[in-house]
Amino acid sequence: MNNLTNYQYVFLVGGRGSRLKELTKNIPKPLLLIDKKPFIFYQIQYLYKMGIRNFLFLAGYKHESFNIYIKEFREYFPNAKFNISIEDEPLGTAGAIKNSKDYLEDNFIVSNGDTFCNFSLIKFIDLEINKILLLDYEDDVSRFGKVKIDTNTKKIISFHEKNDQVKSNLINSGIYFLQKDFILKYIPEGIDCSLETEVFPKLCEEGHIRYQIQKTKFIDIGIPEDLEKFKRNLKEFIKTRGIILDRDGVINVDKGYTYKIEDLKFIDGIFELMNYFKSNEYPLFIATNQSGIARGLYSEKDFLNFMNEIKRVLRERDIDILDIEYCPYHPEAVLKKYRSNSELRKPRPGMLNNLVDKWNLDKNQTIYIGDKKIDLEAAKNAGINSFTFNKKNIFESFLNEKLPTGSSSVDN
Repeated sequence: MNNLTNYQYVFLVGGRGSRLKELTKNIPKPLLLIDKKPFIFYQIQYLYKMGIRNFLFLAGYKHESFNIYIKEFREYFPNAKFNISIEDEPLGTAGAIKNSKDYLEDNFIVSNGDTFCNFSLIKFIDLEINKILLLDYEDDVSRFGKVKIDTNTKKIISFHEKNDQVKSNLINSGIYFLQKDFILKYIPEGIDCSLETEVFPKLCEEGHIRYQIQKTKFIDIGIPEDLEKFKRNLKEFIKTRGIILDRDGVINVDKGYTYKIEDLKFIDGIFELMNYFKSNEYPLFIATNQSGIARGLYSEKDFLNFMNEIKRVLRERDIDILDIEYCPYHPEAVLKKYRSNSELRKPRPGMLNNLVDKWNLDKNQTIYIGDKKIDLEAAKNAGINSFTFNKKNIFESFLNEKLPTGSSSVDN
């Protein structure tokens, strides 16, 4: 299975966005605010949930604005790396790539910064490189590039950038998976050059470009009508499924207020279960009651040290936990500062709601995995699916239930 953390994602963000007129007079199109966040934030968040941790912006017009937002991106996505390559004058989609050659990894995915697409990265980067993602698109296709394909060889025969004469629902998404050394040979140095009209047609003639077709949510905010459409239907576009796990009794063996690293023992099957979710593009989160803090049995620092050890072991297995919610409060706490009947404490839904809201998770496609009745109740109160697990192998138990949709309780 491909580990997406090893791949670089490149955004083409150097254009002026002239079709949006006054809206982009002082700011690049990908940074237009939508629900108080720049448009490109939502594509970054989607990719981050899927596993991408290395981002590069190929900027030009008003590039200073990106430096401001990159600071915010680094805070919101702490495990990701963000870099920027700046062109002094417009170089086109291909020229921008050539200009950034010192920043590029050996293989990289590239797309336009003014589009959003919830495509499957794992499927797209499988097997072949130098590939274009084509979308089976149901809306008006007249303003998108199209291609002619050979279904036997899975290669593109010809490339037609925004050509009304070519009748097809297959559009060019503007998302490409490229090999650095290969593509740079076809791009001249220091001049304005387009991938779509100059480079790809040549590669098609030589039989070098493959394709993959996916049916996804896609939008290009290059015209006012589609910008407004994205604003109106924001949640429909950006929501994804997710897995939220309790900690004690689900990830690690619960020895009763477990916090010592020497007591860390993982539940049978948990690594297999997490890798199963990863291979199916489910981002992973943790939500856990920690009343031992309120009771004075251990500190928040002890809890965080224990969590850091869990995350270290998981990273060795290429498993990443995106975010952790924990509740240190209890209504009968020994320590006064933790004495609270907090909305965070299960079975109340506070922790689950926080993760759903922050990470734009679809409640209908999100599951909370716990080991107690209180976990099932918390999931019900949050309006998400649940799976409760007791004893034996958690991976085998989960597969036997044929989730990920619906609610279930398994008692082995």
